[in-house]
Order: sequence, then structure tokens, then C-alpha cells
Amino acid sequence: MRTLIVGLLGVAALLLPVTGSTAPKAPAQSVEPYTGVGTGLLDRYRHIASSFTSDSKDVYRGRFTYAFQIDAFGNIEGTGNGDYLTATWRLDGVNEGRRFGCNVPMSTQAFRVRITGHATGGTATIRFALEGSREWNEDHDCGANFTGFASDVRASQTRSSSSSRPKASRSPSTTRAFRR
Repeated sequence: MRTLIVGLLGVAALLLPVTGSTAPKAPAQSVEPYTGVGTGLLDRYRHIASSFTSDSKDVYRGRFTYAFQIDAFGNIEGTGNGDYLTATWRLDGVNEGRRFGCNVPMSTQAFRVRITGHATGGTATIRFALEGSREWNEDHDCGANFTGFASDVRASQTRSSSSSRPKASRSPSTTRAFRR
């Protein structure tokens, strides 16, 4: 069993045997399983200035492990599991002439990873689909009559990679904080 970092997948694909025949052959046994770890980070800052000011900073860090095989036709299939390592949301600002600030409690849900792709001509294209990932929060009072509104983001995100590192995190709603 080989262990690879996601960023090295393209290099591993270059080592695969490539046949010159265009006629399909009976599938042979899969190339041994490849395993690895994918990590990702979303670190975002937004500033809103209108009848109030708000600085919003949210950070999401995730990690997943995976295993996949490449069959004789170059089809890539595999699975994995992942989880959020960090999910934070900080709000600071001024509303109605008063300062506010709070850390909005965030909740997350572990997710599965589905891996598909194809290897041909010395290159592999690999897709990592994060299935069942979820992040959510309840309304949270930040003081000064300002609320970090509840959100619930459930989305699958697919990353394709030949040699780049996929991210295990995904963007939450971009309009979550408003004054009451």
C-alpha cells in the first residue's frame, strides 16, 4: 500500500502504465490502493459599513483521509472520511452608536468523501466530493442590539486535482450577520 499526499497525486499518475491500444480489454486487478490525507482552510474577513459597521471573520479548517484504486481502464474510485478541525465566527462592530463583539458558537458535522476520476496518457484527474458536510449556528446576541443570525449550510463540494491540494472546507453563507 502506498501513502501519498494529495499534492503528489499527479506525480503518482505519471508512473502508471499506459497502453497504446484503443480496444477495451477485460479489467485486470486494480493497481494497489493509494491512501492519503487532504486538508483545507477557509479564512475569510468581511467588513460592512452602512447604518452600522461590522467586521466578520470566520475560519474553517478541515481534514480527511482517503483511499482509492485505479483499474486497468484508468478508472479511479475510492472513499474517505473527514471532519472539521476548526469552525469559528467572530463579529465586532458598532450599532446604534454602541460597540458589540461576540464569538458565535458554531457546530459541524463529519462527512464522507467520494473519490472518482480517470488516469490516461500519464495524467490522472481526481475528484474529491465532500458529502454530508454541514456547519450551522443559532441566532447569537452580540450586544448593542446586534445579532449574528442563524445559518445552516449543507452542501457537497467537489474538488478536482491533478497535482493541486484539495480543500476539505467549504464556504458558508455570505450574508449571516445583520442587526435586529
